[in-house]
Amino acid sequence: MKKLTFILTFILLAGSVFGQEKTNKKEIEEVAITFMDCLAKKDSARFYALFHEDPVTWVGVFKEKTHQALLKRSSNVPTHFMSNYKQFFRSLSIFTSCEEKFYNMEIIEDGSVASVTFDYSF
Repeated sequence: MKKLTFILTFILLAGSVFGQEKTNKKEIEEVAITFMDCLAKKDSARFYALFHEDPVTWVGVFKEKTHQALLKRSSNVPTHFMSNYKQFFRSLSIFTSCEEKFYNMEIIEDGSVASVTFDYSF
């Protein structure tokens, strides 16, 4: 998977960042950095703590180039997938090491809910 665009909505209550009336984008960026660090270090406990304990929907949208490459392996690959953060983390266990990067991050927040949209390379 060369590049994916993920749309994640974080409804997080972890730590002081999400218990405040007003958050700032720097703190949310730090959550994204922690997210990437947890994947690199395969730290499931810290990764799971980033999400609200209630169900959080995970949606991934394949870029056209990635989708075309996946279609070469299987003819019925959808353009997107839905899962949850635990299934996503577990799916990475097949890799001995992994690194990901977020690019073009856009954060929209209102103090209680943040929507983070970014390009993703793995």
